Amino acid sequence: DGPADGARFQHPIGLAFHDGAVYVADTYNNRVRRFDLKTQRVSTLLGGREAGFKDGDAAASLLNEPCGLAFAGDKLYIADTNNQVIRVFDFKTNQISSLTLTGLSHPGAMPPAPQAPGETLPAQTAGPGEGTLTLTLKLPEGTGVNPDAPSLLEVASKDGAVAKPSAPDFPVTETTVTLPLTLAPGQTELSLNLTLFYCSHGQQALCYFKRASLKLPLTVAPGGPKALSLSYAPR
Repeated sequence: DGPADGARFQHPIGLAFHDGAVYVADTYNNRVRRFDLKTQRVSTLLGGREAGFKDGDAAASLLNEPCGLAFAGDKLYIADTNNQVIRVFDFKTNQISSLTLTGLSHPGAMPPAPQAPGETLPAQTAGPGEGTLTLTLKLPEGTGVNPDAPSLLEVASKDGAVAKPSAPDFPVTETTVTLPLTLAPGQTELSLNLTLFYCSHGQQALCYFKRASLKLPLTVAPGGPKALSLSYAPR
């Protein structure tokens, strides 16, 4: 605390402005700090030298890695993350308390999630036996599959006796994913449901999410290729 040019924080996350001051969730110091823009000084509003949980007077309060801050009138609401509660500081009484919600009812059944738009691909022919299907993702230039998100390709066959995937789903970590198939003469339709996360190179904060449902009519007949391929470009 003290003059702004000598103040120190540890992993501050949340910020909020109110009445001429910037309030900072000094997360790893387990405090909420106040930066007075007029005096250019930083002070501790809430929290102590250690993580903990304590309501009451501001000077004796304890927090555990606070993150988000928001004002409503003369009250400051704090996401006290590791305590898993919302704390409320009242500037008029100089007291901190834990938010309690009452009078709520169960929202009932959630509506079904929207289905991904479907797209029927041109029919293909494959030969019987052990084969493969390779999906190539044509992502926008300068982007790639996000390695930190669970992109997934789910595969099902209308007739498992004609085409049987080796597994019901396959992780997508690159722009190509190849899945083994066991093929027998006949006709079926493969359903491919793609959940895709991709990001700009060198700027992981700029990321995109896409769901797609692809249908592939498939005929298995002697003489057909063992390797099938298709591509998908998110729009």
